[in-house]
Amino acid sequence: MKGIRKIIAEKMLFSLQNSAQLTLHSSFQAKKLLEYRTQLKESRETLSYPDININHLIMFGIIKALKDYPLMNSHFQDGNIIQFSEIHLGFAVDTSEGLKVPVIHQAEEYTLVQFAQKVQKLSQQCLDRTIPPEELEGGTFTVTNLGNLGIEYFTPILNPPQTGILGIGCTQLRPIMKSYSLEFSPFITLS
Repeated sequence: MKGIRKIIAEKMLFSLQNSAQLTLHSSFQAKKLLEYRTQLKESRETLSYPDININHLIMFGIIKALKDYPLMNSHFQDGNIIQFSEIHLGFAVDTSEGLKVPVIHQAEEYTLVQFAQKVQKLSQQCLDRTIPPEELEGGTFTVTNLGNLGIEYFTPILNPPQTGILGIGCTQLRPIMKSYSLEFSPFITLS
């Protein structure tokens, strides 16, 4: 290996060797999220929305959650935890050169539409190899999604010095009890 793939491999190995590896797995009922996505899709052309997908909606929700759990929006450096008031959300993009993690700086200031547009722009710049280096730096929390590959749960590798990363898995129908009857509802898995 050489070039960017070597750098990525070295960073991942460093993370595995220098951080406690603990993965918690959970899921959430996604019925309302999927219904909202359908509404956005149906009104997309009349309201001039970009294509807002499930990943955009979950990442946008994570920004809101990080405001309630600021310890997760932090770095661990020199034995200290440094919390940030601004959220700089990194997200993984698989490219022909390997995994890149562009960062949406001050993500809490974006509307959903602006956020989706920014994600699309940074993702395309990663794929086109035109992303400026400063757009790959300064993340305070990272999201990675393997759901489109059918992966249920996985162990995302922490991006040091960040203290947290969220892995998004696939959507699955699961049985739930409702008034003495069984019905199936969509759930999205999280790691």
